[in-house]
Amino acid sequence: MVKQGTVTCYKKDKKHGYISSSELGDDGEEAEIFFHISDFHDGFPKEGATVMFETGEDEKGYRTIEVLSSSEPKTINDNSSGEQETNPLKSSSGGKNDLLKGER
Repeated sequence: MVKQGTVTCYKKDKKHGYISSSELGDDGEEAEIFFHISDFHDGFPKEGATVMFETGEDEKGYRTIEVLSSSEPKTINDNSSGEQETNPLKSSSGGKNDLLKGER
């Protein structure tokens, strides 16, 4: 089931962060869930961005398994060079993201 939340923390050096959502907690309470940068389709998450995501379990526990969309741009600006980065962990051909977009 797709849920909506807000990126509350992203640690670029560790390539992970947390999404907060009232759809995760009991009785509508806010709860946070772990994500890894590889869960994002393109680019990098931005703190404060509203995201749509799916959850699941892996060997480490309950977490996001895919972040489907974001209200903010998913690129970051490296202040030292002015260049934008994209997610180096995502392939542009043949991956699960292409299948989600209806491409083969």
